[in-house]
Amino acid sequence: MSRNKVKTHVIHARLSQDENLRFRMFCDENGLTASETLRRMAREAGGFGPTFDGETRNAVLDYAKQLRSIGVNINQIARILNSGRTPDYATLQAGIGRLTQELIAQDEDYVSLCARARKRAKRQVTIDHG
Repeated sequence: MSRNKVKTHVIHARLSQDENLRFRMFCDENGLTASETLRRMAREAGGFGPTFDGETRNAVLDYAKQLRSIGVNINQIARILNSGRTPDYATLQAGIGRLTQELIAQDEDYVSLCARARKRAKRQVTIDHG
């Protein structure tokens, strides 16, 4: 997950006293600054995906670890092929097929996490709190 390190754009919003109080309470309850809370909401609403905490963050870090392992496997395949040693075609094809399926599954999982976060963000801003 790539994040822009330099944050140069500012958004101004006016809140009622009650909105501000409740928003600040929400931030405090979640151990976040107002800026971080709004940034996370903006990322979700903008389709960049959620900011992961807790168990979900650990799951995403596990995905990253698995992806690195897949990359190592691909490098090993390339090294073998470049050395002139060639495994039989069926073995090579089966191995690459397994790696491809794993990548597809992980991509689908991550896209699903981002889509759910975007729907959640949309629900939060469209609910009539009247």
